[in-house]
Amino acid sequence: MSSTSGEQQITTLLKRLWHHIAPRRSAQLGLLLGLMIGASFAEIISIGAVLPYLAVLTAPERIFQLSAAQPFIKALGMKNPSQLLRRAGCPSFWRA
Repeated sequence: MSSTSGEQQITTLLKRLWHHIAPRRSAQLGLLLGLMIGASFAEIISIGAVLPYLAVLTAPERIFQLSAAQPFIKALGMKNPSQLLRRAGCPSFWRA
């Protein structure tokens, strides 16, 4: 059995199965699918937020010299990398 005929058979079976599902359940399944996709994007965003934070914790000197980070560094009034590390490491003292 080739993979193409196997894929066609699965799609045919899924279409036949879909007709046996009650309309309320198919709506719930669609909502569940949408929520799963939304949760996946939220997970990607949260991982994307953690990586820069870890970069600041491991090498604040490198981050302090990045031209893309300079507007944020100047807006926060930081003068050296230790201030960047202090603010990233302990967010409750951001006003210090």
